Amino acid sequence: MFFYVVLDYNKYKRGIDRIDQLLSYYSSMWKSLKWYRKVVLQHLDFAVSNSYILYTKIGGNQTQIWFRNEIIRSLISSSERKDTPVPSNYFIRHKSSDVSQMEGQHYMEKIPATSTKATPTRQCVVCNSHQI
Repeated sequence: MFFYVVLDYNKYKRGIDRIDQLLSYYSSMWKSLKWYRKVVLQHLDFAVSNSYILYTKIGGNQTQIWFRNEIIRSLISSSERKDTPVPSNYFIRHKSSDVSQMEGQHYMEKIPATSTKATPTRQCVVCNSHQI
């Protein structure tokens, strides 16, 4: 009886071991991330690893790092706006007191280093002007 349990375990565990092996090579996890970001990245890793397994089953013979880079390239190229003109007033700084009108027009302003602060920092001009 015990022998059959071990055989069943080994028979069906193979796929999970394969995914764990693939995930160990190129993991997206970072120690500094919040738990919910880790969960999202882990699901993304599972999806990419499963996609790679399907890719190899249909005859693909490229490496996993090549496959991941191709996914990244396709996501970047599909998100780029092609032939979209930039409005002429896009870079104009608005002087409005209504923050709701300033949505999407927030930009960072560099604050130089001082004697009490060794490194320069940046802050949002709109949020800072309204003490948000």
